[in-house]
Amino acid sequence: MVDFNKFYVIVFLLFFATLSGCASNTKLTTYPECEGLGCSQKAALVSWPETGTTNNHPIRIERFEIELPSNPRNMIHHWDGDLSLTFENNKFISFTFSKTLVEENIKYPKNADYSIADSYEIIFEETIKSNRPRNKSDLWFWERAMFLKGEIFNGKNSILLAKKENLKIYFWESKAPGPEGGYFAWVFDSKRRDSYMRIFAQDMNFSDFKKIIGSIKTKDHY
Repeated sequence: MVDFNKFYVIVFLLFFATLSGCASNTKLTTYPECEGLGCSQKAALVSWPETGTTNNHPIRIERFEIELPSNPRNMIHHWDGDLSLTFENNKFISFTFSKTLVEENIKYPKNADYSIADSYEIIFEETIKSNRPRNKSDLWFWERAMFLKGEIFNGKNSILLAKKENLKIYFWESKAPGPEGGYFAWVFDSKRRDSYMRIFAQDMNFSDFKKIIGSIKTKDHY
């Protein structure tokens, strides 16, 4: 079983906050230029995943509703709001709803104004050859996103993008060994760009994972 909290220490580098008002008079944190094949990759647009016909066990994560294919064997509500579920045959999936997060040791530019959704759009939908912002604060944010892009794409992960009404999902399969391997999804609502849901699963096949994320709705769909 993956150590959920330990694993996301690595992933926390990808979680951005709206930076309005986060002024700093000290030297900004700098990042190296994005290098490698991942810097030129984009998420591939695909059709919205089809949900399974047996998905009839709903759960709610904040404003998101997800249909599960069966009742979980174990359900753990973590102190930080994360939800971890285990099914038969040790199939595992976790859900996290995240709002703004500013890393305490990062020095942000004075006038940047980006949301979490903006950050991920740079990472997943732009490349190192995309036009760079002229504004210095915006450029810092873009360069940081490009650095993280190289880390997450790494020339190996084939990341997919699906859209439906106000929802956007980036998802992929990582074949890395140990806790870094599994299935990942980041879910965004265009009407609430300051928060999102992330999903991580192991010990199930990619088809089953896609059926779960394909069932995701928000209250706007009802």
